[in-house]
Amino acid sequence: MIRNGISEEVAMVIPGHKTRSVFDRYNITSYDDLVEAGEKIRDGRERIKRQAKEFDHRTATASDETRADDKSDPVN
Repeated sequence: MIRNGISEEVAMVIPGHKTRSVFDRYNITSYDDLVEAGEKIRDGRERIKRQAKEFDHRTATASDETRADDKSDPVN
């Protein structure tokens, strides 16, 4: 019912679920939910790979920022 757009409150009343825990017990994950989760994971991994190509982490170093801050330090 939830996957078809019926509110949770109504979906609990129709079968007579009086508590949220009983409702959750019968709200079993479907195969389509698992497939969708896998697709989201794949899409996230692909996005991270694209971002890594756009920003080469090896060229950005903390030492560059540290050097800029150290100019006011009389020890260096």
